[in-house]
Amino acid sequence: MSIVVPAAADLVEPGSPAGIVLFVLVSLGLIGLVVTILLRTRRQQRDVPPRSRGEDREPGADGD
Repeated sequence: MSIVVPAAADLVEPGSPAGIVLFVLVSLGLIGLVVTILLRTRRQQRDVPPRSRGEDREPGADGD
């Protein structure tokens, strides 16, 4: 079972060295994209300061 992109189907024969290299490059690109997205979302969650409780809150900020 193989996934074939119609536009690239005639460019590379399955099993050829060029096809394997293309597959590896596309796979590494997708893995890099996923890792980049995960690192950015983790960094954004860490940069958000925790909500302070008690005296530091502005009165009426939560709809009082």
